[in-house]
Amino acid sequence: MNSRHPVKSVIMTVLLAAVCVGAAELFVCRFMEPELYERITMPVRNLYHGARAEVKDISGEYALWLSEQSDSRERIAAQQREQSRLRAEQHRAQVERERLRKAEVERLREERAQVEQLRRTNRIATAPPTPEPLPPPVTELVFENGQEYLTGGNRKLYYFNQKDPIWAELPYGRDPIGKYGCGPAAMSMLMSTLRGERITPAEMAVWAAEAGYCAPGSGSYLSIVSGTARKFGYVCESLPLTAEALVQAVASGGTAVALMGPGHFTEHGHFILLHGVTESGQLLVADPNSRENSLTLWNPDVILSELSSSRSDGSPLWVIYP
Repeated sequence: MNSRHPVKSVIMTVLLAAVCVGAAELFVCRFMEPELYERITMPVRNLYHGARAEVKDISGEYALWLSEQSDSRERIAAQQREQSRLRAEQHRAQVERERLRKAEVERLREERAQVEQLRRTNRIATAPPTPEPLPPPVTELVFENGQEYLTGGNRKLYYFNQKDPIWAELPYGRDPIGKYGCGPAAMSMLMSTLRGERITPAEMAVWAAEAGYCAPGSGSYLSIVSGTARKFGYVCESLPLTAEALVQAVASGGTAVALMGPGHFTEHGHFILLHGVTESGQLLVADPNSRENSLTLWNPDVILSELSSSRSDGSPLWVIYP
């Protein structure tokens, strides 16, 4: 049967009535006896707030756990992506090695086929041909007894580089030789060669500065060329600015001093020597700032086109004869 048990119905009715009566009395007590109301409800409120705090703590821990799980999944995904990338690279490398191996095999096969073909046609030489000797260089730098020389010109030329550590930081006036001493370095090469005795850029820089040829902050005054020749007893002449005059002067045994402007040798001003002419008419240069330039053959027209625009004290082209 579907009807409820009469005892249960009575009990439920009594309980409901008790709850209603209790709620009504509690409501009346709240306003009539506040202190009593507080004592009665305090345990319930404390229980409620405690349960709420517990639920909040559990919720926070659960959220933290979810975050950690998410981070772990991301790390695992990143590791999987890196492993996939490494496998792909290994596969590509393997494919490339296989391609190179096949290419090498094919190259060797073709070489063997060519050799076999040459054997059949009797065109294999029994010994490799003797290579013809290369012609000696027109000019080169050589060391003899601790001194560097340039060969191939009118005479073996003492070579000094202004940036060599032994004197690069020594003074030329108040400036370092390595940056501003091309004038004394060029004159030391020329005078050492003509006199047959070593006069270093450091020694020439001391003399030139004392003689008043040092131009502070810009190198040397142009009069250093004629002044040095006069000091050491040599003839110095200004040259016409033509290829014929330049080549003729050097070919006849003179050494030319050229003041160069912007171009292959410098961005501002720079002294070099022209100390020889080849059979084809090219000039041999001694550049106190560059060994590479000193080993290069130069067309006279290039030299003339890059001369300084200065026209004082015989510049930009002088010749000094022994």
